[in-house]
Amino acid sequence: MISDLIVKAVISALLFGIFFNGISNAEPNAGTSGQEAPEDPAEQFLLGKKYDKGEGLPADKTLALTWYRKAAEQGFPEAQLLLGIIYDQGIGVPQDYTQAIAWYRKAAEQGYAKAQFNLGAMYDEGTGVLQDYQAAAEWYRKAAEQGYAKAQFNLGSMYFAGEGVPKDNALAYMWLKLAAAQGLEDKVKTRLALVKNLTAAQIKNGKKLVHEWQAAHRRTRNTQ
Repeated sequence: MISDLIVKAVISALLFGIFFNGISNAEPNAGTSGQEAPEDPAEQFLLGKKYDKGEGLPADKTLALTWYRKAAEQGFPEAQLLLGIIYDQGIGVPQDYTQAIAWYRKAAEQGYAKAQFNLGAMYDEGTGVLQDYQAAAEWYRKAAEQGYAKAQFNLGSMYFAGEGVPKDNALAYMWLKLAAAQGLEDKVKTRLALVKNLTAAQIKNGKKLVHEWQAAHRRTRNTQ
């Protein structure tokens, strides 16, 4: 698949302000005198963010990473995704695609859409693993079904190309239109402009599939 279609969720790293200067083996403290170190993974992750951003605590990237890791090792998916990004991009640690894939997978298997998308991108690009369009499509689909727009866009592109899935212009149109409805309209317009053999019947069927998908997901939300 064309590499410029693959957009990883590196925004997550920027939002958390991760620019690690290194890792130490120091045992972390909670950061305030007399306060016990948290054991709850959500609290560990929040403490990592405080050290990361210097919010209420002295900024300390090493301790931030330590607390992120503690949360991730307890199964907190947001921390697992973050560690995946850190190793994927080599942010303050040696770049390690094996570690990145392992952490992405842990979060993805818990249903975390951003991690599913990133794991799909690794298979799509053949980064750290053998290129496998079928595996990429499977992970994109899991994220796309949750409404993750970038995964919907990539999955639609794969249906147009017949990469990892049977070529199906109607399904491609559906997934791209769902992505467009969530803010990727310009990218979708550019992608559709490259399609030369999209028929009126396929567009009509694709629109029908869009309405059916949206209706089914509204019903699902209403029953939760």
